[in-house]
Amino acid sequence: MMGIFTLASRNIRRNKRRTALTFAAITVGITAFMLSSTIISGIDETSLRNYLRSETAHAKIMDTNYFAERTDKPLTNLIYRYESIVSRASAGDSPRIRACARLKFAASVIRESDELFCSVTGIDPARDGSVFNILPTAEHGALNAQNALASNANRCLIGKKLAAALSVVPGDEITVNARTRYSANNADTFTVADVFFSDNPEYDSFGIVISLPDAMRLADTENGVSEIAAALPSRDDSIRALLERIRPVLPSSAEVYGWRTQLADVLLFFTIRKVMQRVILVLLLLVAVAGVTNTMLMAVFERTKEIGTLAAMGMKQIDIVRLFIAEGMLIGIVGSTIAIVITFIPVMLMSVVGIPVFGTDVLANVPVSSRLYGHIEWWYYPGAIVIGTAVSVAATLYPSMKAASLNIAAVLRGK
Repeated sequence: MMGIFTLASRNIRRNKRRTALTFAAITVGITAFMLSSTIISGIDETSLRNYLRSETAHAKIMDTNYFAERTDKPLTNLIYRYESIVSRASAGDSPRIRACARLKFAASVIRESDELFCSVTGIDPARDGSVFNILPTAEHGALNAQNALASNANRCLIGKKLAAALSVVPGDEITVNARTRYSANNADTFTVADVFFSDNPEYDSFGIVISLPDAMRLADTENGVSEIAAALPSRDDSIRALLERIRPVLPSSAEVYGWRTQLADVLLFFTIRKVMQRVILVLLLLVAVAGVTNTMLMAVFERTKEIGTLAAMGMKQIDIVRLFIAEGMLIGIVGSTIAIVITFIPVMLMSVVGIPVFGTDVLANVPVSSRLYGHIEWWYYPGAIVIGTAVSVAATLYPSMKAASLNIAAVLRGK
């Protein structure tokens, strides 16, 4: 067997131009696999991370009817007496769970002659920063933002893009106009305490964050909140421990929804996108197969006398097939390795440094508003070599069978 690989290696080195073209076909296909997988996985992973840190947390407690209408941010089907749920959820250290309550509703923000749509989020300043990233991403620090909201002095935080659209800076006043739970109009003036940038376009472009008491007063919800969010030790942890902990105080109409349930539509979109990526990748690999097959057929036609001589010397048809398959394997391994070397630095840069996308509409509909990071799985590298080798071997099957089926006598007579 080693003799076949030695002979295959020599055959590959004989025609350097053809070999370079064959390597290029495999290298391009595997390079496309590595870069596209890194970028697509990076979009999914960055989006998911930002969803968890700014919107869904690891789990949420909501009224079942509110959950069905949550995208509209209604002021109906709220959770009351939420303090006991938050206290029980946060009690204990095994596992350590952090919880906070939020009230959300749609409104409009007025600054001089400008009026824009906004999304108001009422938070508990003492707890929210341990679950979500709004306070930690405030420009002047989490502590400053927390103290400003805790003062109950009509202070607010505003998303960076919304602040730019309204031309406001910390210290300016804005008026928030909202419909109350009873469908009456209510408005209040708030002083901008700070600007935040959460990497979630929904918050950064439309978000105004105020204290929970201010939000309850503005929306007239008395003691009602939209949801109670919980951060578990890991996103892969089960919500069972949280459910068991809060069961005695959980309203009968409420449920605990894990992040996978909340993001079911988003995860389905991610799956569809990965399927489409794989379809495109298969098409690229088919192009690579065509290129390798073409060059290997050229090799067969150029080496007919050599193949006939080997057959006349006793080499069996199966050994001729193995010879060409060995050449295909070597081409696949070397071409894949070249692709890995070429993509290693770009992939690492995308994973560590990221791609700046702030100020563009490239990813306008996903929660990635400043920098996109690539995501690389450990199996990409061995997977690239396996895929490249399999593609190259598959491309040599027909040429190898063509070579094995040559008529030895006719070949030796030069026909």
